[in-house]
Amino acid sequence: ILGASNNVFSPVKAAPGQKVRIASGDPVAHTAVSADNAWTFDEKSSSFTAPAKAGTYAFFCGVHGKGMSGTLTVA
Repeated sequence: ILGASNNVFSPVKAAPGQKVRIASGDPVAHTAVSADNAWTFDEKSSSFTAPAKAGTYAFFCGVHGKGMSGTLTVA
């Protein structure tokens, strides 16, 4: 689960190809956009698939910009 609360993303870990979903404790919507724009995910989607390649992937909130960012660790 990619968590968001108080406009801060929690670190998220996933296995390659694992389904990941977003959960927000905030009254406003958040999106997750990969830093390389390879994927975008929002709360209306039920989940997205983590990349197949292990690594650390930077992302930011498409609503709040790069001031609200996080990392997805795929291992």
